[in-house]
Amino acid sequence: MAAPEQQAARFEQDDFPGAPRILFVGDANSTHARAWIELFDRTDFNVRLFAMPGAEAMAPPADLPFRIYVGKPGFTSCTERRMPFTPLGARMAEHEIREQNLGGRKPSMIDKVGWVANSIAPWRRDEPCHQALAAWLSAILRRWTPDIVHSFGIYPAGLWFYAARHTFGVTNIGRWVLQTRGGSDIQLRRFDNNRASEISVIANEAAAIITDNFANITYMAEMGVDRSRFASINPVPGTGGIDVDALARGTEPPSRRRLILWPKAYEVQWSKALPVLEAIRLVWHRLPPCRIGKPV
Repeated sequence: MAAPEQQAARFEQDDFPGAPRILFVGDANSTHARAWIELFDRTDFNVRLFAMPGAEAMAPPADLPFRIYVGKPGFTSCTERRMPFTPLGARMAEHEIREQNLGGRKPSMIDKVGWVANSIAPWRRDEPCHQALAAWLSAILRRWTPDIVHSFGIYPAGLWFYAARHTFGVTNIGRWVLQTRGGSDIQLRRFDNNRASEISVIANEAAAIITDNFANITYMAEMGVDRSRFASINPVPGTGGIDVDALARGTEPPSRRRLILWPKAYEVQWSKALPVLEAIRLVWHRLPPCRIGKPV
């Protein structure tokens, strides 16, 4: 075999043969996604991530140790921990389209899940790459047969996964865990009847729904989501949890630490970040020694 095929064969080998398999679907550059997956570092679960192309279509960070299917167009580096769409994933996608008797036409959500087409469009008919990625995801589900599929956010991962699994007929593979994004998934969309219906249909198909606040449960129930779908452990932090043991191993008790906590440190330069930085700069000489941190 050529080098890419050898690496692909190693990628397909589970670290823990026979142990449960979890496939995450979402943005590989999300700190929440990374934190969730890292919860399984010291377990015997087989964990992989299907990395959807984000707004910047960036490749996953090189330091992520888990196996990742990379949906970034143009990413071709195949390793024991990275499976690229080009060319290996594309071959699987082509085979999936043929096997599903889709002929030469491109799989589009309008054919199988028409009501989703008027939404934000997890893929559009003028984006063949995204359509092929959906076929690749379907092929992965058939080949690897994960026990659990965990999607990060209703938009776009949950909507995209819903459309893909219906287009290619893989609704019976894996139990689907749908995680919502704070309030951004639902807070405003609940006032749009089309979006509310969309969320209800998607959420009622999930085996379990995870959210980090009780308001989302109320909103989704009002949209018609069956309350039995909500996981009993709700609310769950967006990162999946907190490593209490690691916190306990701190070098000094919290009462002796000097820390400025900045919850929205990821905001960009044209938002509220600049005034905050300027305020800190102006009084820095008056502050005791400290550091600035943000929640993960």
